[in-house]
Amino acid sequence: MNELIVEHQKEYDVSPDIVIRAPGRFHLIGDHSWFCKDKTLSMAIDLPVYVAISVRDDQIVRFNYIQMNEKKKISLSSIKFRKEDR
Repeated sequence: MNELIVEHQKEYDVSPDIVIRAPGRFHLIGDHSWFCKDKTLSMAIDLPVYVAISVRDDQIVRFNYIQMNEKKKISLSSIKFRKEDR
């Protein structure tokens, strides 16, 4: 987790406001069926996901996936919400 905080500070010039950890999980069967409240066969793995978040003043959301050396950004104003998505 310390590496994540250091990388966040290097990339965004601020310390993260929030750092969270989520456990890893694989769906062996029924990957998409759980959307319909159907059964799945899942397993936990010892490979958590860490996320560091800091607040920005503009309408840009920036993503930096350290392990894959990928960077993405989106504008909140470009997101279209559909009525069926609620």
